[in-house]
Amino acid sequence: MRLKRTEGYEVYIVSIAVIEVVFGLITMYCCKYNINWDTFLQGSTAFKFNVALCFVCIGIALLFRKKFLPKVYPLRYIFASLACIIVMLTLFGNIFNFILDINRDNFSNDTSIVDDILFANMPMQTAICFLCMGLSLLLLESKYNKHKVFAQYLLHFVTLLSSINLIGYIYDASSLHNIGSMHAMALHNAISFFLLSVISSFINPSIGITGIFTGKSISSIIARRVFLPLTLIVFLLGYFCLLLHQYKLISIQLGASLVVITIIISALVIIYITSTYIDSLYYESNIVRKNFKALIEASPYALIMSDSEGKILMVNSCTENLYGYNRNELIGQNLDILISDKSKSSLHEHLQTVFSSTPMCNFNHEESICSITKTGEELYVEAIPISIKRKEGDTMLSFIIDATERKVNEEIINQQLSQLQDKNLELEQFNYIASHDLQEPLRTLSNYFSLIDDDYGDTLDDEMKLYLNTMDAAVSRMSILVKSLLEFGKIGRDKKMSLTDCNIVVKNIITDLDYLITKHNATVVVENKLPVINAYQPEMHQLFQNLVNNAIKFRKKDILPIIKIGCENTNGYCTFYVNDNGIGIEKKNNSKIFHIFQRLNKPGEFEGYGIGLAHCKKIVEMHGGEIWVESVVDEGSTFKFKILNLKVL
Repeated sequence: MRLKRTEGYEVYIVSIAVIEVVFGLITMYCCKYNINWDTFLQGSTAFKFNVALCFVCIGIALLFRKKFLPKVYPLRYIFASLACIIVMLTLFGNIFNFILDINRDNFSNDTSIVDDILFANMPMQTAICFLCMGLSLLLLESKYNKHKVFAQYLLHFVTLLSSINLIGYIYDASSLHNIGSMHAMALHNAISFFLLSVISSFINPSIGITGIFTGKSISSIIARRVFLPLTLIVFLLGYFCLLLHQYKLISIQLGASLVVITIIISALVIIYITSTYIDSLYYESNIVRKNFKALIEASPYALIMSDSEGKILMVNSCTENLYGYNRNELIGQNLDILISDKSKSSLHEHLQTVFSSTPMCNFNHEESICSITKTGEELYVEAIPISIKRKEGDTMLSFIIDATERKVNEEIINQQLSQLQDKNLELEQFNYIASHDLQEPLRTLSNYFSLIDDDYGDTLDDEMKLYLNTMDAAVSRMSILVKSLLEFGKIGRDKKMSLTDCNIVVKNIITDLDYLITKHNATVVVENKLPVINAYQPEMHQLFQNLVNNAIKFRKKDILPIIKIGCENTNGYCTFYVNDNGIGIEKKNNSKIFHIFQRLNKPGEFEGYGIGLAHCKKIVEMHGGEIWVESVVDEGSTFKFKILNLKVL
């Protein structure tokens, strides 16, 4: 906030500094070439070369700041120091009577610049203000806060001293701008010091008296509302009474009485306006406080407010219902009263996190807190603590969610999942053993058919040979089915995900199926760049290969097959598709084709045993996705599969 406020005042700081530099340079020129400014001064002390030079140095030092000229800002220290050195040398010359011409208001042409700087008279008040301004500019942007505070109060002192002189000139009170034995500060100097000191104090607007008027607190708002009107009223009233007294329209006693009465009335009016404003602010804050308490009570969750030490400050009715305590029993107690011993260390770690740096943190499911009710019953809860700023100090508002039932359900689900995994493992083992063991008698039968054909082939009649060939073909089909079942059971057994470039997978498939593609004059087109995903690479290869193989297999006889492959990324999903211009599928069979050993065509019409698409379905489900088909008979099919929760690169 401080940085933004400083940037808002930057234009005023730069403007005043530029005006002072330009005015000072003009004054130095006029002083050096004996141009008389007395006509414009109306009896005020004349301009002096050394004073003008100091104002130029102060103005330049004010311009050379990190905010305005970051590359040359170190020069500010040179110019600020130069102003201080000129003032000190001038004072040194005055103190030791090295003055050549004490009362010179104009310089002759033969006077050197060194004489003008070192030996021209400078009023003591002016010198003091220059020293304060120079020192403050050296310290205003220090990295130490105490230096900034000291610089800010030096500026406030310059503002006070210049204001006293200005009031003295306005009310024609020479004793104010000619304090004691000090020489009078010129009117133009008083104005310059007032502007420079006030605007320089806005470099650090949150420090010192400036912070009172620039802050956003209620006190700052009141200060801005009261100070300016009251100052203006007192100033105008004093000046009006002075005019009345000068023209002898009222006596001194009556004038003083009118001043007092007017000040009292003005103060009462301002106090009334300010009090009304404060009451409105208090009313609004009170409404906010009541609404906050109402929200706390209306919350469907248990809410607990505590300080950095864990002391409970506020609870709602849900907290009472959850833990069985009355709120009077909880307020003032430590949070440990609600936490079991096994969760206290975790709770304290999160408390430190909330009050140190993180504005919000929460316990996830694995970090549920074990709580204790008034009756000693254990509850598993999840807490979302939020850090809240308060006048009394930082506090924590915790949203407490009862996770006991869910915790129990999670344990049941995990147990059932473990049992299901064991059953699946047993089923896979049974499938493997059964499939492997079935191969032995099938191989035996096939061998015996071969032996019979070799040994007795010449003696067998045609009918017997037909029977033997039919049985041998049946055994071969049975062997193929057993192998397919075995392969189906192996899918996903040794699951290991890796980054898989689907472009390379499809390219390898086209290479592997080159003979089949060339034989049927098929065309395979990849319509867009496929993603790189975290997947089971061998299974993804088999998935695409089965779909491309099916697209060629179920082609039309009179049309060359065209297969299009692509992917669409929508809402975090990768939706792949394999499109063909084949025979198509009736809509009623769209779901049947993914069942194992499911065939829609007549035996012998197309090769295969109805297991390829079942493999595809299982592979897609391994990746947490789904597969479906969109097809029109005699127009072609589009097989689509959507992969869920894949890491897309």
